[in-house]
Amino acid sequence: MNQRGQSLLEMVITIGVAVVIIVALTITTVKGLQSGQFAQNQVQAAKLAQEGLERMRSFRENDVPVRLGGVDYSWSASASQTIWGVNFDPGACAGFGGSNCYFQFLNCPGPSCYAQGIIASTEGEVIPGTIFRRKIMIEDYSVDNKKITSIVTWSDTSGKHESKVVTVLSNY
Repeated sequence: MNQRGQSLLEMVITIGVAVVIIVALTITTVKGLQSGQFAQNQVQAAKLAQEGLERMRSFRENDVPVRLGGVDYSWSASASQTIWGVNFDPGACAGFGGSNCYFQFLNCPGPSCYAQGIIASTEGEVIPGTIFRRKIMIEDYSVDNKKITSIVTWSDTSGKHESKVVTVLSNY
């Protein structure tokens, strides 16, 4: 092989190695950016889920009604339609399209904000300006306690994700 052919072969091999290195660096950079975006979305979803629990806690403290099947249920133990008397066991909300009792916030923030019962298959409220949806699940925990789960979901290029935060509210 003459000197010219050998130099050409060396150039082709060098370009091939350079292309492989550039592709590997590009893939690594893209994966790193996706991981960073996913981590940012996880943090935001956890904050929004916590905000949902805080709103339900505020509803209890300020006796903001929870609406299920067209009926407003009060957090006050002395009310005729109290949330503490509603059966939220699995299966109790079967008439509303699912076995569990899910809610979303309507007219929030604002003075007419309330929690509305929704069909279980509903993805929940769209949180304006974000890629997130939120719904609240209420379950019986004990006689004077309700388990509240705030679920925030979102989708990205790697699929569907969710963040859940749970608390127990008591009838104090």
